[in-house]
Amino acid sequence: MVKLFQKRRNRRPRTSDFKPLSIKRFNEIRNNILVIRNLGGIGDIIMHRYLFESLKKVNEDIKITFACPQEFHEFVDEHPYIDKLEDSAKINYSDYIISFDTTRCCLRTEYSTAPKVKMNRPDIWAQHCGVKIDNYDMCFDVTDENKKWGKDKIEEIRNGTYGPSILFSPLSVSMDRSFTNDQIRMIVKNLREMGYFVFGTHHLPVLVFEELGVPLLQKLPPKKWISIINAADYVVTVDTGTFHIAGGLKKPMTAMFTWTDGKVRGNHYDFVLIQNHRDDGWICGPCWMPCKKSKGPYHPCCTELSEDMIMTSIDKMLKKWPYQTKVIIDA
Repeated sequence: MVKLFQKRRNRRPRTSDFKPLSIKRFNEIRNNILVIRNLGGIGDIIMHRYLFESLKKVNEDIKITFACPQEFHEFVDEHPYIDKLEDSAKINYSDYIISFDTTRCCLRTEYSTAPKVKMNRPDIWAQHCGVKIDNYDMCFDVTDENKKWGKDKIEEIRNGTYGPSILFSPLSVSMDRSFTNDQIRMIVKNLREMGYFVFGTHHLPVLVFEELGVPLLQKLPPKKWISIINAADYVVTVDTGTFHIAGGLKKPMTAMFTWTDGKVRGNHYDFVLIQNHRDDGWICGPCWMPCKKSKGPYHPCCTELSEDMIMTSIDKMLKKWPYQTKVIIDA
């Protein structure tokens, strides 16, 4: 007999959970592999997309199930190396020969190595699963229909304005990873003066965008949100879901980081980093921990980012990926 555990009542398995496994049952589940994450957020779910191709390369016969909260399924449901998608709250572990829980292992690694964290989360998860990622491709498949929808929606919200489009995503769920309102006003003003069309996406109203008249697409379903990011000419963002989707889509991008290290979190993306960083003589971090120098929602790693530093980085992005004017010649 082979022993296999079955998880009960959403708790860790105990010795009493192990049940005898018949040869017949073993043969039924021998290729079933489970990767489970019991939490979001969007960025972490998106980064999991790097993992599945490397797992599949171990043995092409394995069947990979990815389990995560139901509300995140649309961020991964077209991935070519995921055979089955499940709700992490409803998993029967006895259906799998082995399971890899990625919910906590990244936090343990980051906490134990802070403030000089070296490994990005996809690599931590891969190590936890016993593989090494050798192809950093998120395998996004944006359909032609969704590509067209994204382009048409951006044209719709222009309201007669022109210029290359810049998706500006200045807010994270955590205020301490967001631009301040004054920084947002400055960035929008400068980009408009440079001839760019600035718009945003967010799940909630953004009052400073309303004040500035910046078009905002709210509460987009995942596939539509991805389509908008894909259709934008450039992306200016903070450490949030937009950053990881744009990185996976290989969009021209600049991103601001505060207390987490953008050189680690973005090491598999091609982008321009805005960050006060120890590598440039910043004595404070990135620290990877709650700030001890300020009590407000914004910390020195954000508030001490100057206009010149921010706009120089954005200008570097614009020069690195020059906008290609589309010329239509009548036949």
